[in-house]
Amino acid sequence: MILKIEKRELDRNVVVIELNGRLALGRESSHVEPEVVAALKNGARIIVLDVSGVGHIDSTGIGILAYCFGKATQASAELRVAGAQPAVLDLLRITRLDRVVPFFPDVDDWSEGGIGISGMQVLQAGEHKFILLELDPELVTTAAKQAGFDARVKDSPRGIVLDLTAVGRNAPLLLFDAADPGNLGWFSRCTFYIEGRTGQVMQTPITIANKRDRSGKNQLNSVRLHISKELPASFRLPGKQPLTEPVFYAILQNFLHALVQTGVAVCGGTVVQPLTGRGEAVGPRN
Repeated sequence: MILKIEKRELDRNVVVIELNGRLALGRESSHVEPEVVAALKNGARIIVLDVSGVGHIDSTGIGILAYCFGKATQASAELRVAGAQPAVLDLLRITRLDRVVPFFPDVDDWSEGGIGISGMQVLQAGEHKFILLELDPELVTTAAKQAGFDARVKDSPRGIVLDLTAVGRNAPLLLFDAADPGNLGWFSRCTFYIEGRTGQVMQTPITIANKRDRSGKNQLNSVRLHISKELPASFRLPGKQPLTEPVFYAILQNFLHALVQTGVAVCGGTVVQPLTGRGEAVGPRN
């Protein structure tokens, strides 16, 4: 059965998108994301995906749900999923997507407490308090694949190391020199900035490093990320937003897309080197 999509408004700020059929690889499923983006542009603050009519979901469908959640978070809105059938909900739990996206038993229950929602933990060690992010390496890998990267993940109690390669990409990753006036076009639409002396992606728990080949040259389509699971208890995102696991997954997805679509600015220093733009001798110029 092909996927049918219907949209209705509960009120000015709440939109329900009903899905009926197979949320899987295929042309019809690709229409879900534009519907969510359109609802966000029209001012929806809460989007409820009613999946009670979905009898089958595959990895493509799971990726669609994660992408839509990221888009909603980026727009300071909320995405909620309601009415999943047992077989569908079991798969979502196996992939641990239920730890990222709020799920509700029925579309009428969307305003109540969701199931399987992971929150921020603040732990104390002696006199020190810190935030512990319970990050799932499989979800991190899924986010990387959705952005077009081949990913190798090394998990540890205190962090995740992520080696990324943009498979099949001929152009360099869009790490550009923020100080070069020739990169002004990229800088004007940039939302992520790297402290070039440390590799810290500012106001995130992510640090980035260049990867080099055997001759010592930067690999233009590869980088290494380190994601810290332990942060100071005072850590906050822009706008003093607290950092939770669902919010982090959305940040990671947006950052990875910026590396291949809109650009990430490198600000000073020599630890992290630009890969494209006029500040780099190799690669296309603006």
